[in-house]
Amino acid sequence: MKCTQALALINSIDLTQLFENSKDILCHYLDKRYGESITDPKIFRNHSAYWEKEFFKDIDSLNIQRPDILTRVSEYVPEIVAYVQQIMEKGYAYEVNGSIYFDTETFGQHPHHYYAKLEPWSRGNDSLIDEGEGSLSKGVTGKKNKNDFALWKKGKGGEPQWESPWGNGRPGWHIECSTMAR
Repeated sequence: MKCTQALALINSIDLTQLFENSKDILCHYLDKRYGESITDPKIFRNHSAYWEKEFFKDIDSLNIQRPDILTRVSEYVPEIVAYVQQIMEKGYAYEVNGSIYFDTETFGQHPHHYYAKLEPWSRGNDSLIDEGEGSLSKGVTGKKNKNDFALWKKGKGGEPQWESPWGNGRPGWHIECSTMAR
């Protein structure tokens, strides 16, 4: 193909349609290349709002009643930070490089506490640990026990983050519902 033919072809392409058709590929590439530079919290909120809107479209189409109350973790971050602080004050959590981990062994040593009370047969099950937090925290140095899990994660580029006494970060998924339900 000659250069003039290639230029004519390029000029005839609808770039909007090209980007729309290739957005799945482009999004992965752009996220990998530039994701850590994203710091504007509005971007994360807009992303969540898009999926929230899609969820409501789905439940409306299924004729499912919408919830009376809608809670978002991002609206409870001060309460989450306070709750993590209380857990630390009781001696059941510890800090490692700006992340806070729940200390399952210390909690289990209390005479009135039994970690894994609801599913005692699951305690120490490596495949369940990997299915949950474990695979996300592989390579984390300083955790006291492989069963310990993040209450607060140190901030990384390309993730939403909030201020805390331990530095910028975000809640671990274990603490979110506990705090909101409380």
